[in-house]
Amino acid sequence: TSTQTSLKLTHYLTGTQNIVVRYAYSRAHIGNDVLGADNFSDRSAYGSSRNQDESFAAGWQAVSGGTFVNELRFQFARRTVELTPNSRGALLEIPGVLSIGQSPALDSSRKEDHFQVAESVALVRGIHQFGFGASIQRVALDASLASRSPASSFSQPQPTSLAAHRMGSSRRSAILGPIIRRLRSHSGPRIRSGSCRG
Repeated sequence: TSTQTSLKLTHYLTGTQNIVVRYAYSRAHIGNDVLGADNFSDRSAYGSSRNQDESFAAGWQAVSGGTFVNELRFQFARRTVELTPNSRGALLEIPGVLSIGQSPALDSSRKEDHFQVAESVALVRGIHQFGFGASIQRVALDASLASRSPASSFSQPQPTSLAAHRMGSSRRSAILGPIIRRLRSHSGPRIRSGSCRG
């Protein structure tokens, strides 16, 4: 499912000055369709995602005599992303065949904020036009993800001779693959990071 909406308001203070305000919002949700494993995956190894975007912008513009234009703008935007697994149980994986249970690549979130203030001036003198401007921008990031590692791993020994290889091939086919690994998904330390730029 997805939702989108936007608003725009323009107000003229005088014949030479105006204010413009804009707001936009969008949200998308995908359920039980996010893949977190490389193999053919059971429904339990899937996940859900939610993306949300918001932005707000305001600007003031002044014009004088057709030779001078001053514009001041402010913008704020936020993006939020969440990935949630379908299952909280252990991951049973047969490499190249099937994955069942919670994928360690899911269960994460991210929030990113953008702030910007900018001003620009345009000046016309005869046949020449001059432009000046400055801007300040700040970006803040808050992201978290679960760190998971396999609790145990089981593998079948490799045959050391051709005869042993023939003997072991039927046994391996009976268990649907040469290697069976059981990964226990557990909530380890959460990694949080933040950064800003001005």
